[in-house]
Amino acid sequence: MLWAQWCAPCVVELRALAQHRSALDRAGLALAPLNVDRMEDRDAAERLLQDLLGRTATYASPDQLSIIEAIVGHILGRSIDTLSLPTSFLVDGDGAIQVAYFGPAPPEQVVADVERFIVGPLQPADRAAFTGRWFFKTPRDFKSLARTLEQRQLPFEAAFYKTLGNPPSRKRSGGAGEAGRLGAGTP
Repeated sequence: MLWAQWCAPCVVELRALAQHRSALDRAGLALAPLNVDRMEDRDAAERLLQDLLGRTATYASPDQLSIIEAIVGHILGRSIDTLSLPTSFLVDGDGAIQVAYFGPAPPEQVVADVERFIVGPLQPADRAAFTGRWFFKTPRDFKSLARTLEQRQLPFEAAFYKTLGNPPSRKRSGGAGEAGRLGAGTP
């Protein structure tokens, strides 16, 4: 969840998450709120998160926000420069984003969504979106994501996605052509 202490919907969502913490824990959900406040507002953010969830805040760097914006833009198929707050992601055990929530995410809905994709991959009928909640399959066009990250001057991250976009070629065995090449020069 991306949040800021000055963002009223973020505070509402954090309070709701705190109230439903045991249900979220039972669903196997690990909360990872990522704060986007400016340096001068971080003391207030720290106090708020400590009061609501009993934990210290984790802060997003400008590069991290740029990466998140690029990934979300890649998934949505359009360029975005800023994300709305709060924005939350439901990420499966393999690190793939299953659901994105743009705006407050009701904890009951998050638990229901977790239970839906624990059973198995989300089906097309489960992907019907309503305002603020999107189900999707993560696109695999990593080359375009790498280009976006390069444009945002994030070369290390771009290099990672370039690698995913250019998987090593797999050698096939069998077939006369293969056998001829592999067997050349051997007795």
